[in-house]
Amino acid sequence: MEKSVIQKIILGAIFGAFIGFGIAWVYFTDRMPGFNEEVEEVVDRKTDENTDQTNDVETGSEKLPSSYSDFPELLSVKSQSYGDVVKIEKAVFDTLGWVVVYEDTDGEPGNILGAGLFRKENGEVGEVPLLRATEQFKKYYVVLHEDDGDGSFDYDKDLVKRDIATGKLIMAYFFSY
Repeated sequence: MEKSVIQKIILGAIFGAFIGFGIAWVYFTDRMPGFNEEVEEVVDRKTDENTDQTNDVETGSEKLPSSYSDFPELLSVKSQSYGDVVKIEKAVFDTLGWVVVYEDTDGEPGNILGAGLFRKENGEVGEVPLLRATEQFKKYYVVLHEDDGDGSFDYDKDLVKRDIATGKLIMAYFFSY
């Protein structure tokens, strides 16, 4: 093959990849109306007056809030050492469900780092294995997703779990140290 033909193929592949990422970005950022506003509301709240959820964690010269959840009776996670597993203190589902860990992107959930299947129990404790490890002194989100019945995580099919009374996402955040 000629050198110019190979260059055209490579440029075409790069151009196609950019278009594909652009389409995926538009699709996924517009997929859940109101999602970003709910995340901002959770982040802006400092504490829930009825529960002690914002104990600080000393990490050398850093002082980080331990964690926060609007629904501590359904989802609880504490700040923890960075690594390739996230420890969940409590996750309550009516049926099977997924605990999904997201990295923080500009104050809202970004890329999914991992998902763990939790069974119907009163506050099951467990771990979520991650595809990419958490990093020191960073914020992460944990969101509950209902399983669609196949026992396999699919972002498009396993929808986020919401509080029946308020419609808010069942979500928490924590920091790694």
